[in-house]
Amino acid sequence: MLEVKKVLASVSGKGGTGKSLVAANIAYALKQRGKEVGILDCDVRSPNITCILGIDSNVQLEINQDRRRVVKALWNDIWIMSSAILAVNYKAMTITGDQVSTFLRQTVVDFVWPKPLDFLILDMDPSTGDSMKAVHDMFKNKLEFVIVSSSDVSSLSDCRRMVNACEEKKPPIKIIGLAANMVSSECPSCMHKIVCKECGTEISFGDERKVSNLAAEKHIPYLGAIPFNPAIKERTDAGNPILPNGIVLKNILERIL
Repeated sequence: MLEVKKVLASVSGKGGTGKSLVAANIAYALKQRGKEVGILDCDVRSPNITCILGIDSNVQLEINQDRRRVVKALWNDIWIMSSAILAVNYKAMTITGDQVSTFLRQTVVDFVWPKPLDFLILDMDPSTGDSMKAVHDMFKNKLEFVIVSSSDVSSLSDCRRMVNACEEKKPPIKIIGLAANMVSSECPSCMHKIVCKECGTEISFGDERKVSNLAAEKHIPYLGAIPFNPAIKERTDAGNPILPNGIVLKNILERIL
């Protein structure tokens, strides 16, 4: 069974907010600080952590003498487990709610994680359902959430539901804070805000204040913003999704180390 000191999940409530990006960067930052780190992709139906990390779709897991699968360190010496690794060549998977919980339990209990972990980073699915219940049941007091939201109304609405779901769990899930993603804009070269050269208007892809106001409304820490930056997409497509702006990671690490 996996041995781990602390479990930190990147969550939202809806897809497309950058949960996987944040999960990968938290794991990378912890590894750079000498921690033993693993990532578990809890989005079992639509796994994508392997895609943004540039992990080959044909990874083969070794089977040990006890007939148990052995997790591999597939990215920057970080242990990675995802249902995508078991679905060779992007094989389609039809997975029910019970199967989601069963798969996550198997990866923690039955799979071999070669080393005890300081941190397990969870890339959660966009819901408050089966995966959330499974990880809460398994990790309870070790579990903490980082909530990621864009500034559109649907994302903010789903994040409110996520906060409420955390509070309703017994025991409640500790929320490290709320981070804004894809707000404002940032030049990939000089990191200054992108401004229209004709009229001087700042080009904004979202309003950070809407996310920070939600954090204040729900009485949880605001972790800062990840501006929209074309370099992030380029790095992610290349399998190296390291953020050029580190304020969100700095605030997260201050709360967990």
